[in-house]
Amino acid sequence: MNYKRLLNSVGKTSFIENYEGYKNLFLKGETLTSEHKKIFANELYDKNRESTSLQAQLTRVNCAINIFKNGWEKEALNDIVLSTSKSVSKEVIEKANKLLNN
Repeated sequence: MNYKRLLNSVGKTSFIENYEGYKNLFLKGETLTSEHKKIFANELYDKNRESTSLQAQLTRVNCAINIFKNGWEKEALNDIVLSTSKSVSKEVIEKANKLLNN
């Protein structure tokens, strides 16, 4: 599996808007539990009621964590910066650029 597939599962906007949360889950390392993931997935679901389901949010969480586990966050951020998709706002691209350059 590569980062592009994982990033598509997370969503570029979700990856940027929730970057710190995803990163913090990853940084829990071996102390990360499925309960931690469920709590964060619930927060995502509460923020975005148009999402399909809580399970979809859990998939996002797991895919985002895998991006960090594999060290692909810079590649993902670069993809977002270079995105020409109309669904990725200028603000999201700017935030991705700041994260990339930190």
